[in-house]
Amino acid sequence: MLLKTTLTFTLALSAIALTSCSDDRRGDGNVVFVGCGDGNLQSTEECDDGNRTNGDGCSAACTIENSSATCGNNVVETGEQCDDGNTAGGDGCSAACQLENAANCGNGTLDAGEQCDDGNTTSGDGCSATCQTEGGAVCGNGTVEAGETCDDGNTTSGDGCSSTCQTEGGAVCGNGLVEAGETCDDGNTTSGDGCSSTCQTEGMAVCGNGLVEAGETCDDGNTTSGDGCDSECQTEMMGTTCQQACNHVFNCAQMQCPGTYDEQACVNACLMDPQGFMPEAVAALSCAEINAQVCVQTQETDAGNPCMADADCNAGTLQAFCFLADDGGMATPWVGGYCTAIGCRADSECGTNKYCVTIDQQGTTACFQGCMPSNNGAGVCRMGYQCPDLSGGMGIGVCLPNCTADADCNTGQTCNLATGQCT
Repeated sequence: MLLKTTLTFTLALSAIALTSCSDDRRGDGNVVFVGCGDGNLQSTEECDDGNRTNGDGCSAACTIENSSATCGNNVVETGEQCDDGNTAGGDGCSAACQLENAANCGNGTLDAGEQCDDGNTTSGDGCSATCQTEGGAVCGNGTVEAGETCDDGNTTSGDGCSSTCQTEGGAVCGNGLVEAGETCDDGNTTSGDGCSSTCQTEGMAVCGNGLVEAGETCDDGNTTSGDGCDSECQTEMMGTTCQQACNHVFNCAQMQCPGTYDEQACVNACLMDPQGFMPEAVAALSCAEINAQVCVQTQETDAGNPCMADADCNAGTLQAFCFLADDGGMATPWVGGYCTAIGCRADSECGTNKYCVTIDQQGTTACFQGCMPSNNGAGVCRMGYQCPDLSGGMGIGVCLPNCTADADCNTGQTCNLATGQCT
């Protein structure tokens, strides 16, 4: 029992000695700890930052407090004294990213594992208490920082970026000089300002993508000349034909119209006013200018609904109109009134199952309720209305007032007075 007690007591004294002894190991008059807190990584320690203070990444028991640090990523993180980009020991920075010869920190000599050594172990002066650079560029961390012209994630020379993170034998992006391999150099390595971090021009126009971009006067979705927009996306002016101008309109509309577009807008202008229509002027218009005139939105209107006044009708972006009595030259009244929308350019501007119809010789258009001629609009057209076929036998019709004479019907049709239908 005495032997056991003595042995236990001796071990306890030994343990106390290991964690409390101190001496002047550097010979500089400063007393340092021996064991945990002495700055030397022992086999039983995960870290040793030269003190026994918790909360600084290395605990009072010399265990790593911050598990988020990734040793070997070349970035010194909380809990690490060094990080040389690997997890191999014996090179001055251990497999746990702790200095293997921390006792040398502060001797004024740059030793293995140290990024700096300013002759003291005081942090806040540019070189930390563990001889790591403070607030400055760290070559090899993959980020180009102050004083660096490159950083490729390593400290190996001969790969285009030297061990001191300076560009080797080539253009230096960010020096304000456009050199070989660069398309721009605005004096910085920041992307998003027109010149990228690798000194390449950002946002350059791409001719043929259908978008009119900086430096282009047109872009019709191809790089073919002779169609109003040449191979370099410049408007072809002289000798532009009506058809070429119309192609330009259609190409713009097909590329960029959000809903649909007026397919006849340009062709009608050519056919109706060949002298006044100026192809060169149309070819010179941008897609945005063209689309403002020919693009049509998909919307719903009240076409076909009963009404007593224009204000009763929803026409969306078009002009609301309420047909009453013999409006429109019909001999039979529009029973209960009939909402329409004047000025449509496509069926999509009228709404679901509604059609844009030309109603006079001047080309005036209006929206009407669609129906099936095969059943005379049953379930769709109101009492007093018929569903004549307006599509030349394709089975498309719109609800119109019952006829009272052949004059109410299309050419070639007669009015069946018994049913009020044009046949």
